[in-house]
Amino acid sequence: MTCQRILPLSFYRVAASLALALCLCCQPASAGASNILLVASSDTVIYQRFQAAFRTQWEQPGGAALPPTIYLDNDHLDSSVIQADTDLIVTIGSKAARTIAGATLDVPTLNTVIPESVYRSLPTAGVDCRRQTAIFIDQPIRRQYALARLMFPQLDNMGILLGSVSAGRLPEINKLQSDVDPQLTVMEITGNDSTMSVGRDLVATAELLIAINDPVVLSRENAKWLLYVAYQKQVPVIGFSKTYVKAGAAAAVYSEPE
Repeated sequence: MTCQRILPLSFYRVAASLALALCLCCQPASAGASNILLVASSDTVIYQRFQAAFRTQWEQPGGAALPPTIYLDNDHLDSSVIQADTDLIVTIGSKAARTIAGATLDVPTLNTVIPESVYRSLPTAGVDCRRQTAIFIDQPIRRQYALARLMFPQLDNMGILLGSVSAGRLPEINKLQSDVDPQLTVMEITGNDSTMSVGRDLVATAELLIAINDPVVLSRENAKWLLYVAYQKQVPVIGFSKTYVKAGAAAAVYSEPE
């Protein structure tokens, strides 16, 4: 089994550049150095790696200090720790994004290391993108599909399982079907549908599965079950994380924090 990483461009360089652009957009032209605050979901390795890369790429005007970081011990944030002169908050991880969104702070926010599904669920997701935006850690489904084609060119029928969260990516899948593969099979779990029942039907139909991030359909237990059933039927799975490959997927396309 192999794990393939396909990265469109430097994730942290985009983050640093977009953070600077947001600051310049949201403050008067006469303002001085931007005051940025990093808010991390925790001090785990993946978030530490992102911070290190971000700080390496960040260039503060006038030699100002690098952005400080607040680590969340729980889902509560004491708003008093946010300085009045903060121009931009950069959240790192889903918990930090949810916490800042729920704090109703009047500070522009850039969310990073976050799946699109989590961002869309934030109460502030519909606000002006100059006030809140995000860099998704998800890879486009088209890249997973391309990797599947490279590894298994002999397989004709590929399948995707969607749930209530991942259903938001249906337009992306419809375009893939229209442009590239009209035989791509999509099964969606709705209402009282059972993940196991629909998943078993898809494994029986498809020659390969493309796993899409969905915290409900592909919870930890459901993901293990789906990988096991696919293994029994000798149906390869293309995942969206390194963990999927370690658990039995044939390969994955994913973004690393760097």
